[in-house]
Amino acid sequence: MPEFAALITRIDAAVHNVVAFIKIADAPFRITGCWVNVLGPGAAHATHSHPNNFLSGVYYLQTQAGTDTINFHDPRPQTAIIRPPVTELTAYNTDQAVVTVSDGTLLVFTAWLPHSVSVNTNARSRISVSFNVMFTAYDTTMSLPLWGQD
Repeated sequence: MPEFAALITRIDAAVHNVVAFIKIADAPFRITGCWVNVLGPGAAHATHSHPNNFLSGVYYLQTQAGTDTINFHDPRPQTAIIRPPVTELTAYNTDQAVVTVSDGTLLVFTAWLPHSVSVNTNARSRISVSFNVMFTAYDTTMSLPLWGQD
């Protein structure tokens, strides 16, 4: 849709930058899904991930105090085995990273990373556009077995 051309261009550039940063060979990719989220007052998104994709992301259209964070959770289940009480949460003793966002923020992250959105405590809705990205020909060009190749 022409209305999304500028956003798609921005997503493509961000994904190219992420792929280059993590040193993955330049390979064609495509957006496998894209949807709008309207998070009204009192609403939240439970912890989830996006299987069968390589990257996921979100672009924020409307945020305000009480709707301006996303939570990324530690994916290692073993970290919950021993959780002693802490006197203050810090980056060194928590099982999640809370990222503050604003209108126009574009985040790209690995699709397997569990994430959630806390309850909207504002009277206005938070509006964002989420997407998933996968390599175009992963099954025929990138997922071949490592044995028996010349």
